[in-house]
Amino acid sequence: MRKISSFVVGWFVLLLVNSVVLAQPNLDVQQVADGMKKSQEALSNYAWQSRVSVSVDGEEQKVDLYQVRYNMSGELEKTRMGGEADEKKVRGPIRRSVAKSKKKKVHEFTEYLGKTVESYLWPESLSKALTTSFVRAEGGAVTLISKDVVQDGDSVEISLVEATK
Repeated sequence: MRKISSFVVGWFVLLLVNSVVLAQPNLDVQQVADGMKKSQEALSNYAWQSRVSVSVDGEEQKVDLYQVRYNMSGELEKTRMGGEADEKKVRGPIRRSVAKSKKKKVHEFTEYLGKTVESYLWPESLSKALTTSFVRAEGGAVTLISKDVVQDGDSVEISLVEATK
């Protein structure tokens, strides 16, 4: 499982939507999207650390630590700061080849997964999700539901519970 550095971006989005939507239930969705865009611009001034771990069958295989920030062109830039490599020694050329193949597959999958999750947190995707969403309010919770945000057939639901903020 990979922990995505964009979690911080998502957290800011949820805080923004939570404070705006719950405080003003009759708020226009475009105002929320504009507020998110401003928050995204403010986030570009910060840098944070991201810990990425790869687990296979519940066993942690690899851990990396990254410094993450937005570069001048507005794209996320990750700089590897360190981490733990798999310290297990693999004996023999066949085992080494199999281990290398497995490591490559895990790396490719985590990269794909990370890019997919990050694509949902891009300002354009978030803006589209908010402007095309419908709101369902029940039991002290507000849920924003949007379909076809990044890929055809996908859906995004953001639930905000007033009691727990």
